[in-house]
Amino acid sequence: MKIKTLLKALLLIGIILLFATVNPLTIKDYVAEYISEYFPSISAPSAKPYTIEGINLGDSGELIKGKFGEPQKIYAGIEETTWWIYEKLWIGLRNNEVVEIFYNQEKVNYGGITTGMTRAEVEKMLEFNPNPKWIIYKASITFTNDLDKKVLYKRGKHALIAYYDTLDNNRLLGLRIIKPEELVVKNFFGYQYRSLYTPKFPEYKTDMAKVNRDQGEEILLLSNIERNKKGVGPLRWSDLASRSALKHSKDMSDHNYFSHSFSDGRTPFDLMKEQGITFRVASENIAMGYRDAIEAVYGWMNSSGHRHSLLNPDLKRLGAGVYNYYYTQHFYTPG
Repeated sequence: MKIKTLLKALLLIGIILLFATVNPLTIKDYVAEYISEYFPSISAPSAKPYTIEGINLGDSGELIKGKFGEPQKIYAGIEETTWWIYEKLWIGLRNNEVVEIFYNQEKVNYGGITTGMTRAEVEKMLEFNPNPKWIIYKASITFTNDLDKKVLYKRGKHALIAYYDTLDNNRLLGLRIIKPEELVVKNFFGYQYRSLYTPKFPEYKTDMAKVNRDQGEEILLLSNIERNKKGVGPLRWSDLASRSALKHSKDMSDHNYFSHSFSDGRTPFDLMKEQGITFRVASENIAMGYRDAIEAVYGWMNSSGHRHSLLNPDLKRLGAGVYNYYYTQHFYTPG
């Protein structure tokens, strides 16, 4: 450790102790957290820096392309994130830097963690904390970690979001490796902060038109991977069903409701027929409030009725429409 760096740390700690108006316990905790975060060699041995398929958070776009080549797909994400889609990984970048990595296939391994493992098996490697915290944005930020299907873990300075299947022995569906700063920016979990002053969080723009457009295709990709895990054939994309699904999502957003019935009483089947779809069997899934397509699909996988439609081998076509965090899937089999 460089002497100048240590002196700066000691100076900051001295200022905290001298001028802070918080109680002594808070001061003690804040100092301990600061040392743990920025000087891990003092407080504990450094954790092993796991990589996934040879890459890690913070890597550049050039490094990613050098490793995997050009992406198969590029999708717009929330908060100025761009998703590069590869066979095994989804890689989220902002300003040419990797800020998220997501995977949902069993052939991918991150530090011993693979999809299909039970939560109990995962937590032999990752410690569960109901209130994990990081020092980011010059504040100690504690997150609320109280969901069974979506669990936050801490590994070194990284955050991991594990998506579990509560209807199948709490098996891991997918894992998101993410910079902890993104948890705040993207509001994946509720949180509280402690700081000597109000922290300044960065503000990014979301191009909702592009995000809405791209998330329909993302839903198809995610749904087909889950079907494949269960030995069910893939769904084929339907532009017609995508139009009827988008129409329903937009209507729910415009009229502030959440229902399988359209605002004027029409059914999902009416909407599909109006697009010229003829079917012998059809179904609809809807969701609202999820931050992105990944979370929406795993929400459906944890709801028995929605799950039945998503995994139903009798359904062959899918169109998905997303509008301002309202999500709709229209399934059908021609007939």
